[in-house]
Amino acid sequence: MVKPTDDYPLDRNGKLDIEYWASRVCERHARLDIVKVTQACNFVGIIPRNAEKLLRVGMEFADLIGDLHQDTDSVVVAILYRAQRGRHVRLSKITTTFGLEITHLIREINRMSTLGVLNLSNPALLENEERDQSENVRKMLVALIDDVRVAVCKLAERVVALRMAKNAARTRRMRMAQETLSFFAPLANRLGIWRLKWELEDLSFRYLQAEEYQRVAKNLSSRRAQREIQIITHIVDLEKLLAGAKIKAEVEGRAKHIYSIWRKMQRKGIDFSEIYDGLAVRVLVKNVADCYAVLGVVHTQWAHIPKEFDDYIANSKSNGYQAIHTAVFDKRGNVLEVQIKTHDMHRESELGICAHWEYKKQETGPAKSDDSAYSEKLNWLRHVLTVEEYSSGADFESGLARVYVYTPDGHVVDLSAGSTPIDFAYRIHTDIGHRCVGVLVDGQERALNTVLETGQRVEILTGVESAPAREWLDTSRRYVHTTRAREKIQVWFRGQSDLDNLNAGKKSLFDEMHRLCIHFKNSMGIEEIASKLGFGSADALYFAIALGNCQVLDVLKHSELGLIVTDQMDLLDKDVRQRNEELLFVRCHNRPGLLHDIIQILNEENITMLALNATTDSAANTASISVTSLIEDFVSLARVMTKIKSVPDVLDVERQTPV
Repeated sequence: MVKPTDDYPLDRNGKLDIEYWASRVCERHARLDIVKVTQACNFVGIIPRNAEKLLRVGMEFADLIGDLHQDTDSVVVAILYRAQRGRHVRLSKITTTFGLEITHLIREINRMSTLGVLNLSNPALLENEERDQSENVRKMLVALIDDVRVAVCKLAERVVALRMAKNAARTRRMRMAQETLSFFAPLANRLGIWRLKWELEDLSFRYLQAEEYQRVAKNLSSRRAQREIQIITHIVDLEKLLAGAKIKAEVEGRAKHIYSIWRKMQRKGIDFSEIYDGLAVRVLVKNVADCYAVLGVVHTQWAHIPKEFDDYIANSKSNGYQAIHTAVFDKRGNVLEVQIKTHDMHRESELGICAHWEYKKQETGPAKSDDSAYSEKLNWLRHVLTVEEYSSGADFESGLARVYVYTPDGHVVDLSAGSTPIDFAYRIHTDIGHRCVGVLVDGQERALNTVLETGQRVEILTGVESAPAREWLDTSRRYVHTTRAREKIQVWFRGQSDLDNLNAGKKSLFDEMHRLCIHFKNSMGIEEIASKLGFGSADALYFAIALGNCQVLDVLKHSELGLIVTDQMDLLDKDVRQRNEELLFVRCHNRPGLLHDIIQILNEENITMLALNATTDSAANTASISVTSLIEDFVSLARVMTKIKSVPDVLDVERQTPV
């Protein structure tokens, strides 16, 4: 058997030996399913172009995932990911071959790859913006995580990508490195995965500041022989001392990573010679009591440096890290750093959250968080990610109730959960909101009352003149979610003439009554309702409706039976509990899934549907839907019509009397 320099086995024909590699990985990690791992390798191995290169990258990615003690699905995803990401294979083919769980994980990792199109220049995008671009991006990454495997796979994939970036164009290499230091390395730190954190940082530092990297590396290299002799001496001395104290322990030299050394030099304003010559050892013991026993031996033998002592066992770090750190002067006056921890603590410091996360298993479909235990762990994970540098002290619950979307230029904008494109437009600039006429979400045209989700790319289409629509203030249509947007729309309409506002409010009220097939019994009906609602006149009521301070349905709900009439009086009689046959006529833009959305509303309201007819106009891309159903009362009718009106792409809903 011939092995290439990167230790990936080749068969007799010089091809990657899939069976040997898979057996080797599964021997190291007994929990892995060798059949699935081999199947994934063979799947990539028969791709028409670049199969060998894609498979090699997949193996490297999978090796790293295996070393992080991830499950079989994660290893399979690692093997397939680069092939799918490079569009050498469709997700539908992966679903057919490997199932929905694998597809779900790949899709979620792709969502986290949104960062590749983000603008990292951190300009002042918004007026009076409290949060900067970097923090918004970090929060967006946190919000995208609904399965810890996604975060781990994305971090490992970034390590592999950085290793490969040495042959990439300089601009791409520098951008990847900056993204990594700004976002992915801190994420690895929050998850406590030291195994990934140090390599992400060192590789990024090497690309971003090559001279500084080489300077530190050269200093380390020039003293390596002397340092190794000193470390061996300290290890032997410490092993004898611990044996004499009857403490069973493993003592080993500890690597000091280039970026962490450079950071310490910058933070303390010191030269490399003052970084304790890189002398560091790690002591691993069985239990916590032994940790403190070792500390006693170390401090008894050598003079310790008080300012360099940290007890992370008594006060663990927010990411769960535990150990005792101390520094002492040896007999030659050199500074020796000593790290003391249990074997379990060391395992968790290397693997972080990977060391103790139990994955929820499902036979079909992607993992979901409906299981209480899984939900509890997911909330804990997000809490870990949200504290300190990820939230700047922000309240945990309010942090979760946010969505993070980005502009075509790659700026991340944070919005409250439930926000729409109109909220987004007004968040960018008042004029953008006033001139908004449409929206593209991830490149596709969407309704303006579409609820936005984290990670989406939102592009507002604008007209020439400022002309917000009054229907945006109709809460039943759900165009606006945030107070900020609503107030700016109201300010614009307050600038219109009183006559325009009065006419608009009156039209809104009577148009809605027309849709419901009701009207006032006499001319004084509206005056009485206005008085009942606390308005001095019908005009004052119309004005409030026009500005969105009073909703049309609120007016109708407060109408008494004696003030209005309907084509079917039974709907207004609260004492009658029989269901009445109603015909609703819906006009809408035609799109896939629209009929399903309307039927779902009827099911949610527990309404029996008797008949449904739909016609389409392909030229105008519109549809007309007639729904005959049994509705108990006027309140139910109004509620159903309101919900149907709120469905994206629905233009209007009217009530008609069945023939």
